[in-house]
Amino acid sequence: MIYFGFAKCPDICPTTLMYLTTMLGHLRNLPAYKDIKLKLVFVSLDPERDSPELLKKWLSKFDK
Repeated sequence: MIYFGFAKCPDICPTTLMYLTTMLGHLRNLPAYKDIKLKLVFVSLDPERDSPELLKKWLSKFDK
């Protein structure tokens, strides 16, 4: 799954990321998940302010 957003997004990005990581957590608990190689990838739409360090810290609040 690919999600486009930015770290300074006040409402939609964090809410959607929480929803997606919750859904991914439920999928990880399914027996068939071992056959599925599903990952969530975040793509920044604000690369000038979203440094790799900032994104790593911000995204760690949602999922590894």
